[in-house]
Amino acid sequence: MKKTFTLFFAALFLTAAGFTACSDDKPEPPGPGPEKPVAGENEYGYDGQIEKIQSVYVLSNDSETAVLLSPQAGLKTYQEFLADGVKYIHFQVDNSLTGKTVDLKSASANFMVDNRTGLAASELTRFDQTSWSSELSEGSFRIAVSEKEAEVSFAFTLLSGNVFQGKYKGAYATESKPVATDSYSFDGTKAELKSVLVMTLGNMIYMYMSPQEGLLTQGDFSSSDNYLLLGIDQSMTGRDIDVTAVDDGWAFYNMTALGRDALETLDPFTWEDVVSAGMMRLDLTEDSATALFTFTTLDGGKIFSGNCTGDYVAPLGDNSYSFDGETVDLKSAFYLEQAGMKYLYLSPEEGLTTLDQFADSNNYLLIAIDPSLEGERVDVMTATDYFAFYNMSKLGASELIAVDLDTDLPALLSSGELSLLVTTSRAQATFSFTLLSGKVFEGSYSGPYAKKEISDDAVIYLDGEEKQINAAFYEETANGVAFYFTPAAIESAVELEDVIYYVRLYVSNQLLNQEEVEIETTNRPFEFTYVNNMTGETVMIENGDTQGASGYFSVMELDPGSYLVDFDMEGIGDHMIAGFYEGDFMVYDTTIPNQYGLAGETPTPIRSALIDKSDPARYGLYFCSREGVASVEAMEAADPVICYLTPSLFTGNPIGFSFAPDDVSIVYEGVTYDRNSTTGDNPLANGGNVAATLNGTTATVDFNVYFINSYEATLSGHYSGEVVVVE
Repeated sequence: MKKTFTLFFAALFLTAAGFTACSDDKPEPPGPGPEKPVAGENEYGYDGQIEKIQSVYVLSNDSETAVLLSPQAGLKTYQEFLADGVKYIHFQVDNSLTGKTVDLKSASANFMVDNRTGLAASELTRFDQTSWSSELSEGSFRIAVSEKEAEVSFAFTLLSGNVFQGKYKGAYATESKPVATDSYSFDGTKAELKSVLVMTLGNMIYMYMSPQEGLLTQGDFSSSDNYLLLGIDQSMTGRDIDVTAVDDGWAFYNMTALGRDALETLDPFTWEDVVSAGMMRLDLTEDSATALFTFTTLDGGKIFSGNCTGDYVAPLGDNSYSFDGETVDLKSAFYLEQAGMKYLYLSPEEGLTTLDQFADSNNYLLIAIDPSLEGERVDVMTATDYFAFYNMSKLGASELIAVDLDTDLPALLSSGELSLLVTTSRAQATFSFTLLSGKVFEGSYSGPYAKKEISDDAVIYLDGEEKQINAAFYEETANGVAFYFTPAAIESAVELEDVIYYVRLYVSNQLLNQEEVEIETTNRPFEFTYVNNMTGETVMIENGDTQGASGYFSVMELDPGSYLVDFDMEGIGDHMIAGFYEGDFMVYDTTIPNQYGLAGETPTPIRSALIDKSDPARYGLYFCSREGVASVEAMEAADPVICYLTPSLFTGNPIGFSFAPDDVSIVYEGVTYDRNSTTGDNPLANGGNVAATLNGTTATVDFNVYFINSYEATLSGHYSGEVVVVE
């Protein structure tokens, strides 16, 4: 990591030069001038200018030590040293150079000195072991750091003959490790970071961070245009990177609205145009990554800084898998997104490029995950979101075939984990399962993959990016039909509000004849809408108000519920959007049924709902399948689900079981699920939550109890409508 030090320099002793008079009529030669002050203890100076060292910061790791010295009092963090207007000198040295006096001419390892004190500014700026002779004729320094004390001394003779020197011995401030607050700020304005993705590509590790919720994949972040991206070479993790001194292996991008005008792209080639100082750092553990960054921008010296922690899955190694001492190489990969799931097929056979080829080979591995798990290290013994691993290969199949939610894993494994991360061109997967016998089935893959070619019958283009249409809905009205298209593999129109983007085309019944309609000139009713849930952008045009857009559409009804739709438009806001779909559509229906039930079982309809407000400290929401139940006593006899919630928490936000049991709990079939019963040595479930609003006699409630152990399933429920109110 890069460290920064500020030292004081000794003042120069200059003697005015005289000359000898040759006759009485010549003036007397001038006498010696007054001596200029020299830096003493805990000072630095140059040419008679002396400043006292009042703040010292030290940071070190296994390979380097950094020290910053400043005349400004009270500085305790790296970010405070980098603030606009702060003067400092920064030393960064290889640990082999610490504890000894280092002559610049014979230094045996790397070092760097950066002078930001303002003294000798025109003569001495930054130098290292390769460039010092361009600014100095000679020099030396000594850095020694103990647990409680730092000792620094230096003397650098500039090419002008002047000397910059200083020394310090005393206490120092330090930070052992970045503390993640999952936020970033610019010029005093702060924003939370709510979505994080860490991925490894080649030698680089990238951390995507966004103030938006729900971004899961690299595509989600990229298409949102609302993210930060920090990239660092793996060899540089765990150390401070001074962006003004390190000329390779890092990059930082700000694609958010906050501070983007001042800092958007920062890399070894552009930093001088963007910042005057800056540091970034990425710390990795076995399962997490923590990023820290702070930059002083050229835009008035404003500070752009932040830190964030996310899940990290370290690559295991070569593209292979092993079991019971035998290792097999993985030579083919195929990726598929279907029905809202992500699937990666891996095979030891070479040249497999289609799903049929993998299936016909009878020699492959399959990893499947819910998108919410992408990039995470999934503990298969405790996970509740969908995952699956299937061993259809010839290695170990007699002892391990399936690892999924339907398998009695404690009867098969003592532990297990898997991960999957997919970018536009590469897949990264790891898996490791320890059987009860002690044998381990494990492997990893990082490389390219084949994928299903996009069907010409279902394709959409957004600003030139081609994607498969994976969900299409139609909604019939009295005067026309509305069509909805999205690349997301969803199964209900309710989920449209959760996808990255979708488009809607409404046409009148008279236009269902495959006529090509020019949108600029038609006077027949149509609407075209682009909705991006990630950015919040919505653009709608219609006949007579195309807002400068141009293009065409055509629609033909093939059979009931089956249509051919073709459109190509530009100027939809700033976008070009085109698409073609031929086939069956799902019915557009956004109603959520009032029901509850365990995953995988037939849900129970909610026909009666009641709220008991007799206890002002905690309200009870009762739901049952009987009709006309209007009292607490009758509800209790009807085998209800009960959600208890403190009145102040009726906000519509999910209130999890991390809240106190008196704040939130759920009763199902007579068993109470809350913080106490879902934590500890023998938890009844993996947690839960309640989200509720109440407006007079109308309530909207969603509730979950995750993976109830006795049922091996998750309980979920929804109700929206009138409730009986009991005061």
